[in-house]
Amino acid sequence: MSAMESQLADDELAASWGADISDGFIPLIDMEELQGPRRPEIVQQIGHACQHYSFFLVKNHGISETNMNNILGTTSEFFKLPEQEKLKFCTNDPNKSIKLFMGFKDEIQNVFIARESLRFRTYPFEDYVNEWPANPPSLRKDVMEYCTIVKRVEFALLEAMSESLGLEKDYIDKMLYNHGQKISMNYYPICQEQDLEFTRGVRPHTDPSIITILLQDNVPGYKVLNNCKWVDVGHIPNTLVVHVGDLLQVIHFIYKVMMNTHTHILRYT
Repeated sequence: MSAMESQLADDELAASWGADISDGFIPLIDMEELQGPRRPEIVQQIGHACQHYSFFLVKNHGISETNMNNILGTTSEFFKLPEQEKLKFCTNDPNKSIKLFMGFKDEIQNVFIARESLRFRTYPFEDYVNEWPANPPSLRKDVMEYCTIVKRVEFALLEAMSESLGLEKDYIDKMLYNHGQKISMNYYPICQEQDLEFTRGVRPHTDPSIITILLQDNVPGYKVLNNCKWVDVGHIPNTLVVHVGDLLQVIHFIYKVMMNTHTHILRYT
């Protein structure tokens, strides 16, 4: 496909989303359509979003509103626990599969990172469930139910991403071979230190994962970088935000190198 043809295809995809490709546009993809005759079009949309934006929203993903409300409620309950209860999970041990990260002051930038984050491995469940917090009592059940369905969403997205590259549906999954899953439960408290220049919930960053599937509540402030500009991601009920992680970009790079090498061999043999 020529560069001009590729740009036309991009414009057509943007039109199918009902918006121009411009600053502030965040693709919203209907995953339900992956199961019907429009699958090739939706696969193309996902591939385009990964290549040009590195993030997109998905709806009709199969996670019920009840499941989402349960995990958000459980997260809120955990961070309302007494400090002493939460601090049980603070550790410097790199071998621990569950860790609590607390807010801290960046002395160099004079910034306070106002974030509490409980991160732990979830898959396979039988290997880790006994390490998860037993308080609040609903946490283990809610995490297992939510992460089970998120795993299905992940596989459906990875299949579409593989297809968007012209590969077999299970290419990325096979390449990663039985990859794990982690959950990060986050709370962003109000910073009490008034002498600082400003407060951040989290530093600007990329994720080292394959993909990150994010469920946000209705508190504003979440932003993504698009064309060197920070774009607000408004809360749309019953949607998820999908981020392309560093590892997936590495896989894509390896794939392109392999394709270029293959083309080179065909050209000169």
